[in-house]
Amino acid sequence: MGVELLSLSATPSARLLSALLLGVTAFLLTLFCLELIVFSGLISQLWFATALMTVVAFRTPSHQAPLLGCAAGTALANTLILEPEPANLKFTLINLLQAIAGSVLLRQLLRCHAPLNTLLDWLRFMLSVGVLIPRLGGLLAVWMMHIRGESTLSFLFTWVIAESICMLGLVRLETHGSASAQIVT
Repeated sequence: MGVELLSLSATPSARLLSALLLGVTAFLLTLFCLELIVFSGLISQLWFATALMTVVAFRTPSHQAPLLGCAAGTALANTLILEPEPANLKFTLINLLQAIAGSVLLRQLLRCHAPLNTLLDWLRFMLSVGVLIPRLGGLLAVWMMHIRGESTLSFLFTWVIAESICMLGLVRLETHGSASAQIVT
C-alpha cells in the first residue's frame, strides 16, 4: 500500500502544507527510531528519516521547502528524546547531508520520470543509496562525533545497516500521474 506524501504544487501554501506534513512524518519516524535507542542503549538498528529526506530531495526542486520540514521534524525529535545539545543536532545535519548527496546521485543515475524501470536502474539505486551513501554518512558520523576505539566499527556497521535497510526496504521511487514519492508500508 502506497501513501502519497509529496506532490509538486505551484502555490506557496501547498508547498508549506507539504513541508509541514513531511516534517510531522519525519518527526514521528525519528521518534520511533530514537525510542529504539532509548530502549536498547545503542545506536538504532533502523533509521527512516534519511530515507524520507532522500525521496523528498529527489522529487522536489531545491528551492522548495519540504526537505527543510523533514530536517526540522528530525531535529525536534532528536532534541526531545535525547537532549538539546548541539552534538545531538549533528545527527540531523548528517542525515540532511546524506539525503542531499543521495538525491544528487540518484538524479545523475536515474531518470526522474521513470526511475526504476529496468534491472540496471534498480542496481544503480541499490549501489548508490543502499551502499555508497550510507557508508559515507557513517564515516561522516564517526568523524563528526569523534567516535574512537573499539566501538568505532560497531557504530559504523550499525549506521550503514540501519540506513541501508530503510532505504532499500521501504522506499520505492515511482511516478503515479505527476511526480510523487511513495513510501511502501
